Amino acid sequence: MDRAGLAIRTERPHDTQTEPIGAQHRGGSEMIPDRYFFARLSCMLAIIASLMGSTAPSPLYGAYITRFQMNDVTVMAIFTLYAVGILASLTLSPLLDRHIRNQRYVLVPGLIVTAAGLLVFALAENVAMLFAGRILNGAGAGMITGIASVRLYELAPEHRRARAATVSTLAFSLGAAIGPMLTSAALALDLAPTRLPFLLITLLCALALLGVMLARWPRHVQPVGAVEIGEAGQDAQPLPDGLPLRFFVLACAGLGIGWYVASVLMGLGPHIGVTLYGLGSAGLAGMLPALFQLASGAGQIALGRVGTVRALMTGVIGMAAFLLLLILGLPGGYGPLLLGIMPVLGFFYGAAFVGALGLANQASPPERRTDYIARFYIAGHIGGVTPTMGIGVLVDRIGLEPAVYLFGASVLAVTLGAALFAVFARRARPGGAEARG
Repeated sequence: MDRAGLAIRTERPHDTQTEPIGAQHRGGSEMIPDRYFFARLSCMLAIIASLMGSTAPSPLYGAYITRFQMNDVTVMAIFTLYAVGILASLTLSPLLDRHIRNQRYVLVPGLIVTAAGLLVFALAENVAMLFAGRILNGAGAGMITGIASVRLYELAPEHRRARAATVSTLAFSLGAAIGPMLTSAALALDLAPTRLPFLLITLLCALALLGVMLARWPRHVQPVGAVEIGEAGQDAQPLPDGLPLRFFVLACAGLGIGWYVASVLMGLGPHIGVTLYGLGSAGLAGMLPALFQLASGAGQIALGRVGTVRALMTGVIGMAAFLLLLILGLPGGYGPLLLGIMPVLGFFYGAAFVGALGLANQASPPERRTDYIARFYIAGHIGGVTPTMGIGVLVDRIGLEPAVYLFGASVLAVTLGAALFAVFARRARPGGAEARG
């Protein structure tokens, strides 16, 4: 039976109208109603809206370069400035989670800040407004992603908790895919591409906010341990022992590698497609990030139940292998090669993402899981976004093609390091039990 470490909590309500979560029969025939379905749906919409806001600008950077006369360093600075806002808010969000008793109000500030960032982008008339909008989008996403992910775990009925990690990462990837699809469609149809997509995502934020305010929420939740998950259809069981800290480090490293690859491809993918692979249509090149993110959902579903370490390392090594294949084909400048390999890279990225999140939950102390998941996302952003800014500098200094070669070499190097660390980590027996998966 493989482990997929989900952060779950058992409700201890103060009223008598709500049964404790987990009070259903193990046989599954008599289960309590799904009382918090709309609360979980609102969490999913909040994640989707925040990720749509973070990825929607990607296909527009070419238009911004022309309109505001920006260089590649400025473009990558705008793209990575998202990390400044998200790192700050991820640091503060566990404090909000601990001190705000009414759980719905923890997500409200994040949705408001995200909507504000989207409106700034829609009204942008200069580079400074792009910087401001990006910081606000990052801050809003940081307030939403970590806490909403944990809420999806703790509000799920017991018989559905085995799917909570996949639901969370799928919401993340769905939002990341729809954002660039929306702006690419607006570009192709010439429907106010720098304004209309951001206004539509703002409406989705408003819908998520309405759901958060109207949905039923528990008064209090109490943390419990991670769970062990078997084959599809089996119930989740508590893990007998936790995993040591090195598995949490491995999860953070895997997320950092995945987000490094994803950040470069999301930020420079359309530029690479047009300049190096001969994709003549800006709208077609703008679909590359969407192909990547949509395929990541398939990777999460396909490998989300094979074991956390196995999914993580399969994803990281698969990304490195196909990125190498893509770069080896660079001298030919063959556009269909890029279009074919981009979703494969997304598939393995999705596997690495869901494996990393599951492993981080396994290795997090139950009573501090919100703090640890925030740190997990912080590590992912630092490890993934910081080198991305370096790639942007290299593009301006040595050109796009040499920078892409160095990008590939750096991914291979860090993947080799992660693989060696994984071998070391899996040899341990935490608490006398083997770390499986």
